[in-house]
Formats: sequence, structure tokens, C-alpha cells
Amino acid sequence: MALAFLAGAYLLVKRQVPRFARALLGLYDLNALLGLLYLAFAGKVLPHPLLALFGVALLHALIKRPHPWPGIGFLLLGLLLLWH
Repeated sequence: MALAFLAGAYLLVKRQVPRFARALLGLYDLNALLGLLYLAFAGKVLPHPLLALFGVALLHALIKRPHPWPGIGFLLLGLLLLWH
């Protein structure tokens, strides 16, 4: 969660998306995948995997946009994870 806020603040200052931001997005993809596997095998419905999946889908859509949107996307992902 802290990485999402730090990456969001960094991307608001930078004009282009560096490789580490895409690698961090891959880690959040892995988090969402593990959450979906937990939902599939544990049988309990928890809000965290669904919020992680929604946040990652939103971030994938915003990382391809121009300058302020990748930073805003990481900040929104951090807020979604903090809200849970």
C-alpha cells in the first residue's frame, strides 16, 4: 500500500512511466491473482481480492494515459487498498 502511494507521488512529478512502475504493477497483478485463487479455493467471500482486482484493472487502464493519470492511478490503488 505504501509503495502505491510512493509510486503515485513519484509519477506525478515525472512525465513518463519508468520500468519500475510497470514492474510494481506486475506485483499488484500477482497480488490480485493470489486473491482470486484464495476466493476460488477457500470458499470465503472477502472484499480485499475484489478490490485488488478492481484497482489493478483501473491502474492498467490509467497507466497508458498521458502524464498525470499514471500517478493518479497509483494513488487510487493505494486508496482502495487503504479503504479495505
